[in-house]
Amino acid sequence: MTIAGLMLTASAALANDDGRQDNESGAAVKAQALFHANLEHGKKLGIFKHRKDEKHFAIFGTVTAVSSTGLTVQTKDGRTVSVTTDSETKFTINRDTQIQLADIKVGNAVAVKGEMKDNNVFEADHVAVVIMPQKAFGTVTAKTDTSVTVKNSLTGDVKTFVTNPDTEVKINGETKTTSDIQVGDRGWVKFKATLDTFVAKIINLFR
Repeated sequence: MTIAGLMLTASAALANDDGRQDNESGAAVKAQALFHANLEHGKKLGIFKHRKDEKHFAIFGTVTAVSSTGLTVQTKDGRTVSVTTDSETKFTINRDTQIQLADIKVGNAVAVKGEMKDNNVFEADHVAVVIMPQKAFGTVTAKTDTSVTVKNSLTGDVKTFVTNPDTEVKINGETKTTSDIQVGDRGWVKFKATLDTFVAKIINLFR
């Protein structure tokens, strides 16, 4: 018998013994039983994360579907979890940039935290899109004071990267600045993607 079943059975026996259980107390017992059922459900899914009140969860995985009311996440072990969102849910990318549910795409890696509600509903408090740094290889085809464009000759892919004072630059193994970059330099750019831009973190070039 499940934890929920044991609790309901025990509460029924107590009610028969004293005959004074009213509707309010019965509802409280059912609510407590449902909470424990949710707890066990979360543990079985392998996504439950203990908090002080043992009601909250954390999910890490890949988005497989997005709707107007939530999203579906596949965890690393292959389990699929449907998560609901509402007007109170916070959405971010790379921790601090605010986004909307509509900005989340299938294939995005996400971390979701929230609270388990009735009927095993996972209600999200915060959905964070996690985009890891990536690398692009190719030849510099254009540059400005705040950007560098690189083309991969094998794939034909062209990307323009935003540069800033934090962008690290090396040319032929020596530390340089973005002003030293020239069209025709070859190498790679390590970058972070946001919703609509690629931000260069490290540029390593040769000439």
